[in-house]
Amino acid sequence: MVTPGLLDTVGELIRKLAPAHRYALITDSNVQSLYAGKVESQFEKGTLEVLTIPPGESNKTREAWSRLTDQLLAKGFGRDSTVIALGGGVVGDLAGFVAATFMRGIPIVQVPTTLVAMVDAAIGGKTAVDTPAGKNLVGAFHSPATVLIDPYLLIFARSPIGFQNYCRRSAI
Repeated sequence: MVTPGLLDTVGELIRKLAPAHRYALITDSNVQSLYAGKVESQFEKGTLEVLTIPPGESNKTREAWSRLTDQLLAKGFGRDSTVIALGGGVVGDLAGFVAATFMRGIPIVQVPTTLVAMVDAAIGGKTAVDTPAGKNLVGAFHSPATVLIDPYLLIFARSPIGFQNYCRRSAI
C-alpha cells in the first residue's frame, strides 16, 4: 500500500492487516529518533515493544539476529505476535529474518523509510543476515503480511535520512 501521509495512521492499518496480541517494532537508532515514537503512540500501552539496533550494514549479522530473538523471548513474545520493520533495507532484512525464524515464523509488516527499501528490499520476502563470507548468505524467504509505504518519508523537509537517500540515489 502506497499512501502519502500513511505514517499518521500506520497503527490502525497494521492492526487491521496483521492482527496480533503484541507487536515488536524493530528499527535502527537513526529511524527510532525520527519515527518510532509516532508509530508507538498509535498502539495501546503494553502492546508494542521497540527494539533498536545500531544503523548500518555492519549490524546486519547473526549476532544482531540472536540478540533480537533473545529479546523477543525474554519479553514473552509468542506465535501470536507480529514484527514491524521500520527502516531501510538493513532493518527490513534483519527484522524479516527474525520474523521468519522466531517460533518457526511469525508475520512481519514492512514499513520502509528509504527509496531502495520501498522499491526493492521490503518487497518479495527476501530476508537475510551477512556473514564474514559475504552479504545475505544466511536467510529465508518470508513474505510480509503487508508493505506500508509513505512516500512523504523521502521528502527532505520531513527527514534528514530521506534527504540523504534522495541525494545518493539522484547521483547514481
